[in-house]
Amino acid sequence: MDNFRFVYLFQQYVNKACSEEELQEFQALTNKSVHDKQLLALIDELWDKTPLNKELDADRKELILNKIFTTDQQVIRLQKRPFWKGYKIAASLAAAIALWGILHYAISRQVTHKKTEAFITKNDIAPGANKALLTFGDGKTITLNDTKTALVIGKVLKYNDGTAVNPGDVHGGHSHPVPGPQTITTPRGGSYQVILSDGTKVWLNAASSLTYTPNMHGERRVTLDGEAYFEVATAYTSLPGHSMKQPFLVESNGQTVEVLGTHFNVNAYSDEGSIKTTLLEGAVKVSLNGSKNFSLLKPGEQAANSDSQIQVSKANTEQAVAWKNGDFVFKGEDVKSVMRQLARWYDVEIVYKGNVSDIGFVSTISKSKKLSEVITALQATEGIHFKIEGRRVVVMP
Repeated sequence: MDNFRFVYLFQQYVNKACSEEELQEFQALTNKSVHDKQLLALIDELWDKTPLNKELDADRKELILNKIFTTDQQVIRLQKRPFWKGYKIAASLAAAIALWGILHYAISRQVTHKKTEAFITKNDIAPGANKALLTFGDGKTITLNDTKTALVIGKVLKYNDGTAVNPGDVHGGHSHPVPGPQTITTPRGGSYQVILSDGTKVWLNAASSLTYTPNMHGERRVTLDGEAYFEVATAYTSLPGHSMKQPFLVESNGQTVEVLGTHFNVNAYSDEGSIKTTLLEGAVKVSLNGSKNFSLLKPGEQAANSDSQIQVSKANTEQAVAWKNGDFVFKGEDVKSVMRQLARWYDVEIVYKGNVSDIGFVSTISKSKKLSEVITALQATEGIHFKIEGRRVVVMP
């Protein structure tokens, strides 16, 4: 017997609110209950324990008893007890079933939550870390030290703490790499910083790459794929004793950002709907390659380049550079946008099952947390659930 449905029908019946269909259903359930030994045992147990909380007139009592308990077996059973106790059975039974239902629901929810939490923790994934690969013009590569945070480009490659890149890792023991462009690439689950020869600092997000020339004599130009935050040096020394100003150019997917000295972020992932350039300090010029279309940004503005159109709007600068500061900041992004960010940082595959809601997430979560902690926080949003299966995250309604 459906306990929740029985309680509803019982209340409807007592309040004379049953429809014809509900009345037939209620009578069928009560007739069926006579064969339920557990239910009959419960009736015996509750018979004299629960006082009647609401007095009914005699006609209502008689109606309830005569209409509800009408099978032969029940009549025989009830005739052994005073008439008024019959209603105590019904009232006690309804209260007990309702209480049991509520407790069962709460316990099952708690057990389910604990099982889900245990499953997620068991299949946990650590956050991203310092990981990058440096590729030289001749195609040779070295894996950068993951205990360091930044690479300094110069005549001799070194890390930002002053230690030199292991010469044995660079072209057969030579610490002076071959001339030509270099590319620093971060994998999914990795990030790194590079300080270019002109003093410009670049932070690379996960699954990104930056191509540059080791010595920026006469031209400051880099190519970005993915996302990076730039702190561009205004003046730099091209030759000993000479300081000059020259535009710094960032090319990415058909767009060029031109600056002199400024702080800005470029999100140019190929799986995002647009290239977003967010300005924090200074001034930048965003233009489309091969077109006269461009926009000048002021601090606090963002240019979104989509379908060969540039749209400028007010930016949420905190959100734009949250990744560089070690956080995920969600301000209404839908689940697929959020999961793309998690996929890059935790190096996981995302799979969707069922119709996932387009609900927006509003949350700030540290990128240093394990994946289980992040998705547990996101799961607090109603209508969305996650499951970790190896390096795959299943997203469900």
